[in-house]
This record gives sequence, C-alpha cells and structure tokens, in this order.
Amino acid sequence: MNILAMVTVAGFVILSGLHFYWVFGGKRGFDKSIPTVGDKPTLNPGPVITAIVALGLLGFGAITYLLGFTDLAFVKNGNLIVVAGWCVSAIFLIRAVGDFKTVGFFKKIRTTDFGRYDTKFYSPLCLFLAIVLGLLAFRAG
Repeated sequence: MNILAMVTVAGFVILSGLHFYWVFGGKRGFDKSIPTVGDKPTLNPGPVITAIVALGLLGFGAITYLLGFTDLAFVKNGNLIVVAGWCVSAIFLIRAVGDFKTVGFFKKIRTTDFGRYDTKFYSPLCLFLAIVLGLLAFRAG
C-alpha cells in the first residue's frame, strides 16, 4: 500500500507542478486539458483558478501522504484526515463518471482532442485516484 501512496503523492505533485507551469504562462498541453464543444472551450480558467487547482492538488497529495505514511491514531483529529480522504476519493470518482456531456467515461462528445485524452488518460487516472484514496482512507479508518 505504501508504494501506491508514494506513486499517488508523486502524481499529485507532478499534476500540481503542471498547473503552476500554466499559471506562470506555460502553454504546452493546456489546449488538451480543457473540454471543448466544436472548437470552443467550455470554460476559460484564468491564472487564479488554475493556481487554486494547483494548490488543491498539493493538498490532495498531503492528504494522501498522511493516509499512507502516518499512524492517524496518534494524530489529533486524525478522523478528519480519513474523512478528507473519503471526500477526495468521491471527488475523483464523480470526475471519472463525468457530466455525461464533455467529461468522464460516459461523455457524449468524444471526438475532440480533449475527448480523446479524457478517454485514454484523464478519466482512468481519476478512477485510479478514487480507488487509491478510498483504499487508503478505508485502511486508515
């Protein structure tokens, strides 16, 4: 289980770094990270929103680290960390299922660049993260 936690924490740090890269003006990969309908993006996140996502991903990594490498029985309010783990798991499970339109396993729009990347990478990654966080929270609880 520690290897899964380690890989997941590293993944969250890498994803956070990618978002910070975009915050500071990086362009590579950004166009494939936003859902589109036709040629039009369905959202246009600015640097502030992207920074919030980057910080959130770091927070998710911290929760994963605590669940994987800390004996929460000796941590004050350790149950809150377990609840946070379940919440993060639920967030990624909901993301993996999607909105039935542009994101997730059950999306209708699949032929855009984002749609193809979402099918091959993003949704499976979200399902993986949901499972790992759920397992870690279950084990810690």
